[in-house]
Amino acid sequence: MVRSRQARASSYTSASQYVNTGAVRQSGQYYLDRNFLINSTTTNADVILPFLTDEMDDLTAADPGSNIGTVGVTRVSGSSCTNNFAGGTTFFYNQALSGSGNGVDWVQFQTAGFSNFFINRVAALPLELKSFTGKTTPTSNMLLWETLTEKNVQSHIVERSVDGIKWLEIGRKSRPNGFSGCCEIRTGRPRAIGKSLLPPAFGGF
Repeated sequence: MVRSRQARASSYTSASQYVNTGAVRQSGQYYLDRNFLINSTTTNADVILPFLTDEMDDLTAADPGSNIGTVGVTRVSGSSCTNNFAGGTTFFYNQALSGSGNGVDWVQFQTAGFSNFFINRVAALPLELKSFTGKTTPTSNMLLWETLTEKNVQSHIVERSVDGIKWLEIGRKSRPNGFSGCCEIRTGRPRAIGKSLLPPAFGGF
C-alpha cells in the first residue's frame, strides 16, 4: 500500500514483485526472498510491504540478526523488477512500523521516491567513530569528525535536508582503505547543518 504523507491514497501507483524460490539471496547482506517494484506519482509517501512469515523465518535462519523488528528497506534504482540485488543507487530506510498476523508479516517505511525495494537488516558500520561536532561560522557550517578505525570504507558522504525526507549530497571525503583520523567539511549554507551518512547497507559505494 502507498499513501501520501497527507493521508490520502496516491493518484497513480503500479506494482510488481519477484519471489525467489532458491537459497536465501545475499549481496554482502542477506535479504528477503520477496522484493518489489513500485512506480507512483506520489512523493513523501508511507509504504507498507507485505510478505509471508515463512519468508522472514527463512531470512532469520540465514541471518540470525534479521527479524521483523530489525529489518528495514533498501531502495535500488531501476525501472524494471529485478530478481536480485544488483548495484545501482541505493537508499536504506529504517522501518517506521512492522507487524505480523495470520502467516503474513509487513513493514512500513517512508520514502520520497520509488523503484525496487528489498527487505534486509542494515549492516553495522565498518568503523569506530570517536567524535562528531558541527558549528556555524559567518560564511558556512563546519562539520568535524574523527574516527578511530575504518575498514573497507571508500568515502564519507555528508547530505543536507530541509524536511528529513529528501536528501542532497553537499560534500564527500575519500578514505583510503585502513585510513582513520580527522575529517572536515564546510558547507555554503549557514543555516543548514548536514547529516553524515557513512557506508550503506550493502557494503561501500
